[in-house]
Amino acid sequence: MRAAKQALNAKQFARDIEKKPLARRYLFLGEDAGEKDRCIAGIAKRLFGDAPPPPDAAARFHAEGGEFADAVGFALAPSMFSAEALCVIVNVDELSAVKENQALMARLLDELPETVTLVLTASEKGSPKVVPAARAGEFVTVQFWRPFESDVVSHVRQRLGAPRDGSAPLRIDNAAVSLLVELLGRDLARIDEALDRILAAGVRGAVTVETVREYVRDAGSAGVFDLVEALFRRDRKSFRLLERLLADGVPELVVVSLVMRQAELIERFHSLTAGGDAIEEALERLKVYPKHRDGFMTQARAFPPRTLARVFPLIADTDRRLKSGSMGRGLVANPLCDLTMGMVLGA
Repeated sequence: MRAAKQALNAKQFARDIEKKPLARRYLFLGEDAGEKDRCIAGIAKRLFGDAPPPPDAAARFHAEGGEFADAVGFALAPSMFSAEALCVIVNVDELSAVKENQALMARLLDELPETVTLVLTASEKGSPKVVPAARAGEFVTVQFWRPFESDVVSHVRQRLGAPRDGSAPLRIDNAAVSLLVELLGRDLARIDEALDRILAAGVRGAVTVETVREYVRDAGSAGVFDLVEALFRRDRKSFRLLERLLADGVPELVVVSLVMRQAELIERFHSLTAGGDAIEEALERLKVYPKHRDGFMTQARAFPPRTLARVFPLIADTDRRLKSGSMGRGLVANPLCDLTMGMVLGA
């Protein structure tokens, strides 16, 4: 990879899309796919307005999926229904610099109509090898790096503290922010979608872990929650759920973190009731939503204090083994399998 020259900052570029003239050729570099998509959507809005573009006027192609030749054909064919066209080719850094690809890229750049806006994306920080060094300057290059976790936390608090729809500001506790980041990573686009769901639901006051559990239920996070709930019910289907999550590439440390969080919540429940709180009072203090209370009580009964005390060393050992990388291949060799066995089958 060759370093891109005079790359623009993604945040500033996102603001400029709304008011500055558009270029015809863009190169989006970096890991933050969500922000890239947000900027691509902004470009499309400038080109086509709020209405969906005609079917032959905008298309997205995956270079790593063998669609590069199709993308070139689309970009060079004028639209029959629109004066403007948008061609997006993602993951061009996955293209090898073989003669065929180099010839296609040269043709694309030589013959690209003035009415077509071209966006190439790459996850690396340098200009893709398939783009000739002498022609890299033809692109407006924008760097899209994932924000630091501290930036994500500030973004979440700012969004909830001053909602765009004018609704009342919301607080969010530290545990809820941590859970959002664990489930969605540092992808601001996905986090904004989750915050929009929470705001649209009319949540008032404070956003808690229970709020996140309730409204952040995409495919990956829903699967993790299902596994955690099954583990604390001591349900044997936990093994099947774990196998599915690992196959889907869900990070093991996210699972460990959520198991620890639930164990601590149940521990606090037992402590409150042992101290004299009624069950409903304890559930209210722990902010367990009414619709989740029956399930929570099933878990609390499955893990009374003495049983729960044996879970914490299992969690700590699993966390240590995962972070040290001391595991083999396959489900049985994964430390999460031992944690599952200990929780589901242990005494």
